[in-house]
Amino acid sequence: MRVLSGHHSWLGVTALAATLLYVGFTSGAAAQSMLRQSHCATEALMTLGATCYEFTGEENWDHPNGKTVTLPVAVLSNGDSDPQLTPVFFFFGGPGATHLANEEKIQATLEDIKPRRLVLVEPRGFMYARPALHCPGLNAINHYWRQFAPDVFDPVDLDTRIKQQSDYVQACYHKLKKDGVDVTKYTDYEIVRDYEEIREALGYESIDLYGVSTGAGTVLSFLKYHGAHVRSAVLGWPWINELRNRPAIDEFFTLKQVYADILATCVRESKECSQRFPGYMFEVDRVRAILDAKPYETTVSTETGGQRKVRIDGAAFLSQLYIYLPDNYHLLPKVLGAIKRDDYASLNEFFNLGAIDKVQPETPPWALGHLWAHMCGDMGKNRPTPEESIAMIKREPALMGFEPNLLCAWWGEDSDVPVNLNTPPVVGLPVLALHGQLDTCCGTRWSEILMKTMPNLQRVELQGQGHGADSPCRHRIISAFLSSPRAKVDDSCKNDEPLRNWLFE
Repeated sequence: MRVLSGHHSWLGVTALAATLLYVGFTSGAAAQSMLRQSHCATEALMTLGATCYEFTGEENWDHPNGKTVTLPVAVLSNGDSDPQLTPVFFFFGGPGATHLANEEKIQATLEDIKPRRLVLVEPRGFMYARPALHCPGLNAINHYWRQFAPDVFDPVDLDTRIKQQSDYVQACYHKLKKDGVDVTKYTDYEIVRDYEEIREALGYESIDLYGVSTGAGTVLSFLKYHGAHVRSAVLGWPWINELRNRPAIDEFFTLKQVYADILATCVRESKECSQRFPGYMFEVDRVRAILDAKPYETTVSTETGGQRKVRIDGAAFLSQLYIYLPDNYHLLPKVLGAIKRDDYASLNEFFNLGAIDKVQPETPPWALGHLWAHMCGDMGKNRPTPEESIAMIKREPALMGFEPNLLCAWWGEDSDVPVNLNTPPVVGLPVLALHGQLDTCCGTRWSEILMKTMPNLQRVELQGQGHGADSPCRHRIISAFLSSPRAKVDDSCKNDEPLRNWLFE
């Protein structure tokens, strides 16, 4: 095993690169990896003064077969970074959504961890990695990405919608297999091994972890398999394996509680709201029933100047609350009241129907093939069958606009992941979990479950914030936690973001 001589928790990454252009080493019988200095993958990294590398490792760590993955790595100092402070390894979400090219997001992450150094690794299969797992066309039929696929409002029957999406998933699988990708090796189990090899190559004896959304779930996997060198971890809006991979219909009914919680806040804060919605726990379901009985059908102008027919039934309404509620929660009383009066016009505003474009929009900066390989692979042998998924959809059509893990039924094969990949982590390290009050995806119930096996986890809910929202309070809390992970977090700023005024007419 070739490594740098001596301990160098921070020689300065530039100095490290000057003394050795690459590090090659072996871990295990035949597994090999290499880290070498390279050009930065994006202009944003160059602008921010990152020191950049390329990491090459095995596609299959347990059984190397000559296939490799190559990942961009960037180390960024943070203004007056103290070289003695533990560096922070960041884990992207999505899965498959890079922000290596997004200078604003990188700056926000640097602000979170100030004054520490930041290590960014583009996970295997992401768009700047090699291979990148691209499956073009998902945005044409999948409704998880609001701005890219508003098709959930198209007037097609449920069977057609199921076929559109299941055909896509199968085509994506076959496309990646034809490209020579072993799709079973893009799971959390393999990803965290990449990060561990990079940690060792950079010579860091101790690191902090910070992951957002599904990246926070990957942080938990890192703690399971490579936690010996971790000092603390931050989970931003965590989406956790064992919950993300349970039946979609279970999670759907769980998240519906968020809708009721938001109405409960309205009732608690507003006398008018309490008078209008005395039975607020039932209001969303009542409106859903109205729209199922009489859907809203209209024609809207598209951004390209065309016309498009849209149809919003109760299932579409319920599923899309998941996407639109964090931005438009203050309009919810107005929409519910209007629909009960047979006035559907407010749906145009709530769902931003004027922004629906007739042509297929630009593909987002997302390695969509990675999403399926990662999400379906992490399920291991827990993937549903097509019959099970169809039965769930028939019982609850709103699932077609919800998180798409039930479509893993049509993915081509299981990944051979360890059984404990999808079990709760048992971790005694200090951990901080941040949540947004308006996060329909990943609210505080996730950390409530984690606290059962992670006794040193602290959680904070930020008022008025959604999934991944940036705020000064977020920066302050994360930075303070990383300074003293075992101290009680000062969360006195958590309600600094005021809620918007509730609208009724």
